[in-house]
Order: sequence, then structure tokens, then C-alpha cells
Amino acid sequence: MQSPASQIAAALADQAEAVCRRYLSNGRKEGRYWLVGDVHNAAGRSLYVRLVASPDGRGQAGKWIDAQNGDHGDLLDVIAAACGHRTLRDTLDEARRFLSLPQPPPSTAPAPRRSKAPTGTPEAARRLLAASQPIAGTIAAVHLASRGITGLSGCDALRIHPRCWYRPSDEDEPDVGNAWPAMIAAVTDLDGTVTGVHRTWLARDGSVKAPIAFPRRAMGHLLGNGVRFGASGPVMLAAEGIETLLSLRQVMPMLPAIAGLSDQLASAAQDGPKLTMLPLDAHRRTILKPGHLYRLDIDMRWSGERYEAGQTAAAESALDRDLYRGQPGVPGATTPTRRQLFFRTARKRTANPVPIGAAGYTDFVFKHVNTFRPELLERYLAGYEPGQSEQFRFRNDPISAHFTQSHVAALADAYGFSISTAVRRVDRPGPEHEKPTLLLPTWSFGINRDFLPAVDKVRFDALAASLCVQPTPGSTATVNPELAPEAWYEVYVSANVDGASQGRLPGVTFRTSRWRNPQEMLAGLGFTVTAPAPLPAAEGVMAGDLAVDNAALGGGAVVVDDDHGFQNALTDLGLEGWPVAEAPRQSRIWQPDGAGGWLFAGFMLESPEPIHRAGRLHFDGGALRLEGGPPVSFDIRRRDRSGTRLLFLTSTPFPVPASPQRVLLILSSNRGHVSNVVLPSMPGFAEDP
Repeated sequence: MQSPASQIAAALADQAEAVCRRYLSNGRKEGRYWLVGDVHNAAGRSLYVRLVASPDGRGQAGKWIDAQNGDHGDLLDVIAAACGHRTLRDTLDEARRFLSLPQPPPSTAPAPRRSKAPTGTPEAARRLLAASQPIAGTIAAVHLASRGITGLSGCDALRIHPRCWYRPSDEDEPDVGNAWPAMIAAVTDLDGTVTGVHRTWLARDGSVKAPIAFPRRAMGHLLGNGVRFGASGPVMLAAEGIETLLSLRQVMPMLPAIAGLSDQLASAAQDGPKLTMLPLDAHRRTILKPGHLYRLDIDMRWSGERYEAGQTAAAESALDRDLYRGQPGVPGATTPTRRQLFFRTARKRTANPVPIGAAGYTDFVFKHVNTFRPELLERYLAGYEPGQSEQFRFRNDPISAHFTQSHVAALADAYGFSISTAVRRVDRPGPEHEKPTLLLPTWSFGINRDFLPAVDKVRFDALAASLCVQPTPGSTATVNPELAPEAWYEVYVSANVDGASQGRLPGVTFRTSRWRNPQEMLAGLGFTVTAPAPLPAAEGVMAGDLAVDNAALGGGAVVVDDDHGFQNALTDLGLEGWPVAEAPRQSRIWQPDGAGGWLFAGFMLESPEPIHRAGRLHFDGGALRLEGGPPVSFDIRRRDRSGTRLLFLTSTPFPVPASPQRVLLILSSNRGHVSNVVLPSMPGFAEDP
């Protein structure tokens, strides 16, 4: 039995020419077709409606297709577009009036009340789209025309809502309205299913965007989806942003296109993780209310087997017909099932927590509890930078706490806590060091993949390689405290109420460097820093010249992170027993040229704390090079395990050009630090009598 819509569509097809003359009046008949510009009755010839069925039965009367964008449909679609209908019921009523058919009697049964869709979900997006209307002749078309976008053929994905709800933010003026006209763009997946909408709030006259802090917002699922114009095909135009794409379609209107909305994800990545439990369109994470009962509805389709075995018989598989009922007559067929699961969120804290290390602490943190306490956030804590017992950390390096989830701050906020980073000096006695300094961190999505689980590492790498900026897994809380040189500190995450700590997570201790940053270290080693910012060399750095018979070393060209290998190199150079540096020290290494002169053979740099810092600051490969002298390379390198001693030698010792030619040794790091020191033309001891 045909549906009422199918019956009316068939009746319209029998009067296809009359329908076209009524609703597509700007077109004309040519043979068996009616030609017009588009479904909105624009003048032109790109859309053609079949007026009579083809003799072979393959072409049905009343069917139409727009050759410009690939759109197609029947005469009900023509009436809906011509009249700007919002619902199928309105279209069917108009078709019945045209066909002089009686209107159906009004239903006496009350319309079922639909429950409100959760905020930000695809269902909520579909409801908003259904409540909107086509943009033809509206202020949305006026707004697009002000941007030079006048050709709207194939733009059925765009609609307008005359009073779309806007939730004011802290950045809005106090008297900003909460309902504005909005252009609604349908976001669809590959199957054409609406997964979300993009909203652009407009001024009342459509001339510009609405005078609000955030005139563009999205809801639903955007990742991997987009706003589509025209029928999808093997070749499509893609661009970032709706208006950018529509501008391109003005010159290529026949090409199907899709507008990406990763700018919304980029905005979310820039804004950082959600910090409160208030709804936020840019983030999908929803924070449930404490101490509330929730129901989870799950639709499943499943089948099952059970294994039966005796003491001597092998196990045999059999369909469990009692618990897993298949479709009648189809053994093993799947069965749709709905399950409802109930759970209650943890209440706010009412008692003191279990102390760290006490009996039952592990169960308290990682197992079922009925009351939330800040210590429960430990399940999300992945680690800190600096690491436990790390030494010689630059004092200006940020301190970061890494979490596996991005909703940690919002979850704490839901239970009345704020998250801070506590920093306390632990190598000094006295009341001034008893209490930590509580610092409000800056939150970002995860910035270090090493602190993520294996699956999230894969996601992190994929997002890092993507051209589109998107939020990464996890979150990071960062502070930049003022730290004393060569001091021991403790750092941990603290949960506070009104500035007072109410709970803490396990922390780490570390020791600071004498230097604030790599530039200051290079200057402290006697180098003049030129990048990333100029800094003169420190005064009084020990620098001298060493004479060796031959700079050739055994054991290979490069031996690093090896104390024994470094000591063997000193022995080969005749420097056995060379004292450990108690202050930064430079040593220029020379060997005789056999004619009373000297050849520069290498350079040794020493410090009481690491120069090369694994994973943080590297001086590998071509870290040392020559500028202003002959084209030589320092291809022989040694480094001890602590990174406090670096030895660079060349296999081709050379004479240093005399003044006025200026020769520099350039030392560079993997992080873009560049520094230099002047190389004298002769060793200092050459002038000795």
C-alpha cells in the first residue's frame, strides 16, 4: 500500500506540465521536458523536469534533475522549494489544494511529546535544522550577497532560523540578547546523515554578523564530516569554511563541493580543555552533576553461543535459545535488544579522605566509591615535567602536570574544587618554606605524547601530522614559577577551596640549574649568544690552550654517553689525570705542524652540570663548526655519560688564519640556540720564551 506522499506524488506526475507552469513559471516547455534555472524557479536551462514517462519505462514523469549541481527529486520537492515549506505536511496540504483533493481530517489524538535532546548532540542539531527554513529571500541571503555570494544554486544545506538561541559568554556585553537570526548549515557524513549543524548568528538586517562575542558555533559531531553542496561525486571542491567555499562556487557552480569546519576544532585546540561543568559547544565532553541518578539506554543487536562439555566428551557449541533468541526459523540470527543501565554519580565530599600510603588507599583511588574526593583525580595523572629526582633543570623551564583526560579541571569544578600546582622548596628549614606556593596553571590539551596511553599516542601522532589543527588527547597544566638556583623543590597537584588546599596528588622533587635557560648556560660557558636572543659571554670563564703530540684517537669517530670512552680519549691525547671541572672551562687543543708552528686540532668544553641534556637540549652531529676559516669538520666526537664534558676533534688539523681575518667557533643546539667564541691564530703558550 502506497503512502499518502507517494500517492500525491504520482497524481502530480500525471499533471506534470501544469505543476511546472504553476511553480516553475520562469521556465518553458521543450519537447517532453520543462526547462528552468533551478528548483527555486530561477531563469535558466540547467534543471529539466520530465513531463511524460519514457517509452521504455526507465524515465518517470515528474522526476527532475539539476545538471548544474546534480540535485534531483520529484514534484513534491519542487512545491516545497517554491513555497519555502518547513515540513512535509505543509507540502502535502499545498499539493492537495493544487489537485483539488480534500484535506485529511484533523487528528483527534494528541501529538506525542518529544523529550528534549541533550545539548550539543546530533539529535539536537537535527531538531534545530528541522525548525529552520530555506534561506531564499531571507536576511541570510542578504548577508551572503554582502560578501559577493549571490549564486545559491545547490545550497539546500543552508537554512535560517529567525530566533536561534545564543548562550552569552563572559566576553559578551551584559545586555546582549539571547536570540538572534542565524544561518544554519547542515553537517552530514558520507551517507548524507545529519551529524551536526554550524550556526552563524546575524544582525537583524543581515548586513553583518551579530554583535556578540562568538557569532559562529557548531554543535554535534564535526570530525570527518562537512557541509555539502550538490551531489557527491568522484571530483569535489573542498575548502575550509562555508563562506570561503561559496565564494569559490561563484566561479565553479557546477562542481560538487564540501566545506570543512576544522576551524571549530582549531578554535577548541586554541581555547584549551574545558575548565568548568558549564556546556561548551566546542567540546563534546559533558560533566554530569554530582550525586545524581542517571539512566543509560543501550540498543544492541547480538547473537550468542554456549559450550557444553561432559567429563569425557569434548566441548560442543550450541545456540543458547533461551537467552539468545534468534529470528523465527533462522538459527543464530541476531536479535535487537534494548537495555537500560542505571548509575549514580559520586556525591560531594563529606568526610576526610584516606591518607596517601595508608591501608586501603589503592582501593579508595582506583575502585568503586560513593563520595568524590580530590585524590580520586590520581587515576588521570600521567606524570610531571620535571621527572622524579631530575637535576639541573633550567629555572625558566615550565613545570607541567600531564593528565590522560582533558576534563580533569571541569570535573574538579563540578565538585567545588579548583586545581592548582603547588611548589615548595625542600632544602631549606624555617616556617617560610613549610607551606607551598599555590599557582593557578594554564591548561592546554596534551602536549607530550610520552605521557599518553598507547592508543592515544597513535591519535596524538595522527593529529600532529594533520594539516588541520585539532585538540590532542589528554591535558597539561603548566606553571612558570620563579625558582632559586641550585635548589631542591617539591611539586604536586593540589585541589583547593577558597585558596586553601583540601587534597593533593602524589608529586615529584627536582633540583634546579645555576642557569635560567640554555642561552644563559652558553653565555656562562664563555660563548657569545646570537640566537634566539643576543647575550654577551660571561666574564672570567676559564679558557686555555693544550698541546698534544697527535689528535688522532682510537675507538671510532663518535663515542658518546660513555665515561670509559671519554677517559680513553684523554689518555690518547696525553691528558691522563685531567682534573674534573669545578667551574665552566674551555680548552683549545693544538698539535705541532713540524715546522715550528701549530695546527688547531679540536675543542673541549666542560661544566660542573650537564651541557648536553638527553631529551631536552642536544649538541650532536654538526653542533660545532668553523666560520671564517678553512672548510673543515669536527668529525671526531666524545661525550661522557653525564653530558658535562664534550670533546670535538677534526681529522684534518689546520693553521688558524692570522689577524685581521676573524675565525669563530660556532656552537649550536637542536633547539635553535647559536653561540660563538673567537679562535686565536696561535696558542697562548706559543709566545712563551
